[in-house]
Amino acid sequence: MRIAASLALACGIAAFAGTVHAQKLQTHQLTFASGYPATFAWTDEEINRFLPQVNKELEKAGSTHRVKWNVAVGGTLASMPNMLDAMSTGLADVGHVVHLFEPVRLPLQNVVSAAPFGSTDPRIATMALHDLQKTVPAMKKAWEALDLVYLTSFSFDSYLIVSSQPIKDVRDLDGMKIAAAASNLPWLDGTGAIPVAGTMGTAYNDIKSGVFTAAINSGMLSIGGKMHEVAPYIVRTGFGAINAFDIVVNKSRWDRLPEDVRKALAVAADDLQEAVITRVERDTAAAFAAMEKGGAKILDFTPQQRADWANRLPNIAQKWAEPLEAKGLPAKEVLNAYLDNLRKAGVELPRDWSRF
Repeated sequence: MRIAASLALACGIAAFAGTVHAQKLQTHQLTFASGYPATFAWTDEEINRFLPQVNKELEKAGSTHRVKWNVAVGGTLASMPNMLDAMSTGLADVGHVVHLFEPVRLPLQNVVSAAPFGSTDPRIATMALHDLQKTVPAMKKAWEALDLVYLTSFSFDSYLIVSSQPIKDVRDLDGMKIAAAASNLPWLDGTGAIPVAGTMGTAYNDIKSGVFTAAINSGMLSIGGKMHEVAPYIVRTGFGAINAFDIVVNKSRWDRLPEDVRKALAVAADDLQEAVITRVERDTAAAFAAMEKGGAKILDFTPQQRADWANRLPNIAQKWAEPLEAKGLPAKEVLNAYLDNLRKAGVELPRDWSRF
């Protein structure tokens, strides 16, 4: 009887303690947003890895705080070009923004477009810029001015050209209409190509209808849009992988969060960065295999062909840096640091963009 009574008492105490512990848990409602749909690799990792990882880190640390996530992706809260505004105004608490869409408000982050033909390795490309975002005061200040806190960033796979006509050399671009995002249009200067500002959302139909012949894209984005069906000639030009995606937190919301929640967000963001890099490496190989199986013809430019293209261009890094320097921004410092990070990682650059 005494044993049974003791067990009952112990169970009662444990249950009471568990109830007290549960009562002590404080839940914070946060909205995560992205303009990309859940079918994209990085969005999938954000939803299924990053968000759950925050609570795992809190539990691991013995915190009494937890996060309940409201997920708004695929443009349900804001389209990709409008995500920065959604984050700055607090429409979302944590989100995925693309600094390539923000050459005015995030000019220094766009050093990546000013120095093409860098590394085709998404890991190297990711860390070359991420290091600067963490250490350069002017880059951090740009986020703060937008009421945002930078957590992490990552790259997608290397840019290339998809075309409805064969391309064997940069000389074949002469007179060809080629679409690209606005930040990438300068990569066509000096090639004889006719640059067309375009979006990947309409590229399939635009190439099919003859609005333009080719587009600057990436392998992962191409297979997602089935671009090889209308543009079966894929030229891996070696433009380089671009760190374009950022995970940020609205600063006003960040300041109201407990320290252990902030720490969990930061640790989970580091974990996300590694997960996305690994996913991009894996999915890029699968994308090319699928497109080749679907009839695509893939051509890799030689190092000499890359150098030929790079040296045909005007110094787009100079065009990017000088107006920013005139505004008091350390663009040359950022450019040099970015190129140094690439070189330290073993990247052989076909052109030194810092030579003005």
